[in-house]
Amino acid sequence: PVFAQDQPPSEQNGPFLDLNWNLGLRGSYTNDSVSGVTLEGIVAPDVTFTRHGERDQTSLDIGGAFGIKQDKTMRIEDAHVDGTSAYQLDSATRLDGVLNLTLTQEASGDTSLPSGTKVPPLKFTGTAEGKVTRNLGRFDLVGSLTGERFLESQTILNDGTTFSNVDQNFWSGAGDLRLGFELTPVTSVFIESSAGIQKYDAPNPALLTFFDNRSYTLRGGVSATVPDFITAETSVGRAWLDYTDPTLTDAAGWLYDASVSFTPDETTTLSAALETSLMPSNKVDGDTDAATTLTSSARYMVNPWLTLRGSAGANYTRTL
Repeated sequence: PVFAQDQPPSEQNGPFLDLNWNLGLRGSYTNDSVSGVTLEGIVAPDVTFTRHGERDQTSLDIGGAFGIKQDKTMRIEDAHVDGTSAYQLDSATRLDGVLNLTLTQEASGDTSLPSGTKVPPLKFTGTAEGKVTRNLGRFDLVGSLTGERFLESQTILNDGTTFSNVDQNFWSGAGDLRLGFELTPVTSVFIESSAGIQKYDAPNPALLTFFDNRSYTLRGGVSATVPDFITAETSVGRAWLDYTDPTLTDAAGWLYDASVSFTPDETTTLSAALETSLMPSNKVDGDTDAATTLTSSARYMVNPWLTLRGSAGANYTRTL
């Protein structure tokens, strides 16, 4: 909830607890140079509980997406539990908390998997974030702390061979500080810095070396918001990846991020995002990857009971 600075928080109109549910039915078409064309049907149920308080709003979202492939086998494309909470401490200070638990499984023909994969690994990601936002007139200050846990099960090939992925499991934590300045009622500029640490459960099996690292990021950008119409942001900055093991080569690279969400009317939403990041390479042991991801989505509400959605994405990874 967002409260005007010159008004005290008041109880929202409507029910104290909202329950919403939906069932998505969609198809997936994938074409790559290794496995060719793959078709998949996906069933995606979702339930959301939302509590409205005088100063706070809390929601819990439980859902998933279960794919049925051409050979009639099933996989867990996604299963998630997402919790969010916002509390308006006073007219200038807001507290936010987020907890995300996600379980995913790639398709057996995905190009990131070993050739001949029969059972792709299950991947669990748990993320918790706390954030404080403070309004200082035309300035706003945002500080956040984030923790993450990643676990990956074994990979099974068609010939029965198994690969342990324990060296991919890690803990990570990061702190972020962002200072923004309102140029106009619509446009703001900001500078953002962050520092993080990542620790792996096991060494890389090829190099017998832990890929533990510290990361640092500094970026600047501009954002624009027209309420209920368009939200856009773009930024550029520099990132550094400092490995704990001295035998590994530290790396640096430029980051380019952009996002836009466009709502021309109450039934249609269009969005797109570009994101870059640095990470230990999963292509060349001991090296660093610069990954770029482009995503887009469209949503159209036919009526209160039927919504059409579509999405597309592309990614490119360059080993430094």
